[in-house]
Amino acid sequence: MKEVIKESNWKYVTFKTSKLNFLNWAKGGIKVLIDNNTYEFKTDIELEALMLSISPSFKGPDSCFVPVDQLITIHAKTKERMPTISLLNGKVYDKKELLSKMYDDNFYYGELGKYAMSSSAIKQLIDSPKSYARSLNFKSDSGAFKIGRLIHLAALEPEKLDTLCHVVEVQSAVTKKYKEKVAEIGSDKFVYTRKEYDKAMYTADALLQNEVWQELTRGANFEVPGADVLHGYPFRAKADVLGSGYVADLKTTSDLKGFPWMSKKYGYDVQVYIYCNIFNVDYKDFKFFAIDKGSGDLGIYDVSESFYNSGKEKLEYALRVYEKYFVNKEEELNSYIIRGTLE
Repeated sequence: MKEVIKESNWKYVTFKTSKLNFLNWAKGGIKVLIDNNTYEFKTDIELEALMLSISPSFKGPDSCFVPVDQLITIHAKTKERMPTISLLNGKVYDKKELLSKMYDDNFYYGELGKYAMSSSAIKQLIDSPKSYARSLNFKSDSGAFKIGRLIHLAALEPEKLDTLCHVVEVQSAVTKKYKEKVAEIGSDKFVYTRKEYDKAMYTADALLQNEVWQELTRGANFEVPGADVLHGYPFRAKADVLGSGYVADLKTTSDLKGFPWMSKKYGYDVQVYIYCNIFNVDYKDFKFFAIDKGSGDLGIYDVSESFYNSGKEKLEYALRVYEKYFVNKEEELNSYIIRGTLE
C-alpha cells in the first residue's frame, strides 16, 4: 500500500502520477496522511470514486491532485456505502465485491474456504482443532456428502448438471471403466455411476414434484452467498433457499424420522445461528427441508429459540478453541489430547 503525506502548507493532496495512470499506480491501495488523520482507499471501487475528483497537475504529467475536503468526503461516503470484510489472512474485501466473487465455487471453496469461518469450520473446531487444521489443506468427501451434492445440484442448480457431472454406465465404483473416468478427470468429485446418478435423480424429482416445496419456494432464490463479521471473525455462507422473509437449508438423509436427533449431532444448530445473523432473519424464519434419499419423503422443520441459542454457544466455544490454538497459540496442536474416565 502506497503512503501519501499532504504537505502542511498545501490545500491539496498530491499524487506522484498522472491522472490517467492513477488506478494502475494506486493498485494495492493508498494511505493518505493529513495532519494526524489517516485515510485509506483499498478497493477498486474506493479508488475509482477518488479518481473522479482528481485533477491533472498544471505543472506537468507526472502528478495529479485532489482538494483535501473532497478527499475526506469521498472517504466517508465510500465507507458508508461499502462495508469491508477482513479475511483471516488479513486481506480486505469490499462486501459487495466479495459477495459477487462468492458465486464462483472455486473462490468460495478455495480462498474463502481457507480464510473465512463457516458452519463446517466451526463444527471441525468443536470436534478437534487438529481436524480444523487438516481441513485447511486436505479436502475429502464422504459418499453421502457426494450424493447430497448431486441432489442439491439437481434441485437447486439443474443447469449445472450437464456441464459438471460425468455419469459412467456402470453399477459400481470399483469397476475398471469408472476408475478410468476418475483418472481421466483427475478427481471423483463429480463422477457418478449410473446407479448413483439415477437414485439421486429419483430423490430430486420427488422433492421438485412435492406441492408444498413448490409453494414455499415459488419466487425464492437458490444458492445465495452471504458474508459478514460475527464475533469479530469473517464468516461465509450460502443459503440454499432465500425466500421472502425466510431462509432455508436443504438436507438429504437416509433416516427422516431420525433427523431431529441428528440435527444436533451434525451441528445444524450452529448453521442456524450463522445463517440467521448473516442473512438477517429471525430464528422463527429459518426452515430445514429434509428429503429422504430412500423414500423420497419430505420433512419440513422449524427451529426453536433453544436450538438457535445452542448454536450460538457452540460457535462461541469453537472461536475460543480457534483463538487458543491458532491466534494466541497458548498451546501447540501436538499437545492437544482428550481425557476421560471409562465407567
